[in-house]
Amino acid sequence: MSGKNIQVRLASRPRGKVTLKNFEIVEEAVPAISDGQILVRNLYMSVDPYMRGRMNDVKSYVPPFQLNKVMQAGVIGEVIDSKNAGFAKGDVVSGMLGWENFSISDGKGLRKIAPGQGYTGLYVGLDTSANLIEIARQQNLPNAMFFQADLTGNMWQDQLPQTLFDTVVCFAVLHHIPSTRLRVEFLNKVRQHLSPNGLFIHSNWQFLQSPKLRRRIQPWEKVGLTADLVEEHDYLLDWRRGGAGFRYVHYYTSDELSSLADQTGFKVRGE
Repeated sequence: MSGKNIQVRLASRPRGKVTLKNFEIVEEAVPAISDGQILVRNLYMSVDPYMRGRMNDVKSYVPPFQLNKVMQAGVIGEVIDSKNAGFAKGDVVSGMLGWENFSISDGKGLRKIAPGQGYTGLYVGLDTSANLIEIARQQNLPNAMFFQADLTGNMWQDQLPQTLFDTVVCFAVLHHIPSTRLRVEFLNKVRQHLSPNGLFIHSNWQFLQSPKLRRRIQPWEKVGLTADLVEEHDYLLDWRRGGAGFRYVHYYTSDELSSLADQTGFKVRGE
């Protein structure tokens, strides 16, 4: 195929803030595919906070980006050529591809998101921040409802519509709910609102794996507590951004997640 493929490559590992000097823009010919492969024209590419950690050459839960290689990210794109029976020209797909105009893939890890194949039912969003809820409401999204709620309280579920949900997603939530008792109460309420085969998807923040975040751990005395008043794996993190602030965070082990699932009628399918 004629044309140019513009790529963004990692040229050097940043020290501190990322700058344009850490990247290199390269133009190459649009690559040709082989048997079993597809060529994707990338339409949307993500820029995520976790990508900063992958720019460091350190061991982590995902491999570091390689120097002089195309940056990898979540991408939505259109298949424009295919020699893979699982994909046809015109398919819209999402998955981990490159910061580039065109990417070659063998199809593994890609998901088709062609019109009509996605979820078209009701979405409900909850958050403690009134400002975030107002911003979400202003988007006028179809089939979407947003409510301010304190998930550690007893009344948040009263705002929900009288229906069972197929999926509940907790992103950056469960590790901020203090005490095993409150976490068990919260999960029991979630289960009551799930359909019989419903899924509860929980993001598990492994902050102890980050040297930078470990340096933010503070003694409980700074907020008038002592270690004997909190539970094992409870931490206080310095969360300042130009001011002063502390944040409660709980670190989950695999055994603890399994125990929570057993206590609340869930079954762990993945970590």
